[in-house]
Amino acid sequence: MSKLGGKRPSAPLVLSMVAVVLALTGTSIALPGTNTVDGGDIKKETIKGKDIKDETITGDQVKETSLKGVRAKASNVMAATVSDWSVATDCAVDSNTEGITGAVVGTNCEITFPKSVQNCTVGATPVHPTDDVSAQTSVRKISGAVVRVTRIDELGEPRPGLFSIIAVCP
Repeated sequence: MSKLGGKRPSAPLVLSMVAVVLALTGTSIALPGTNTVDGGDIKKETIKGKDIKDETITGDQVKETSLKGVRAKASNVMAATVSDWSVATDCAVDSNTEGITGAVVGTNCEITFPKSVQNCTVGATPVHPTDDVSAQTSVRKISGAVVRVTRIDELGEPRPGLFSIIAVCP
């Protein structure tokens, strides 16, 4: 009867088996249970906006200092909604981007912005979901930070009412 197992394995066979085992475990050693990448792994300007899938980066993951002027551009927009002053008769600003006020002047509403809008693009739009569908607004810059808004009804007559105003500055 012959022995089970026979000869011992040769040195080249042992080395090749060790090489196979190391080759198979090499990947798990390189990335030990993680597949995350940090900023040090990415070269500058190698990832473009089109490479990022929707909703994969949230606002709290972005450092504000990396936005390079985005905040400055957003601060150049001023907007407000003015209450229906045909009822309130005071041109009250319901919501705004801080510091915008309004005052009734005849059939107009004078809006005062917190800074000059002379070099800005200013627009107003009538806002009412059920009536004034054909209403319009006329905007005229008075001086510095003051803009006069006239709401015009469907008959072409000045008429107080709800409107929104926006100024976009360079």
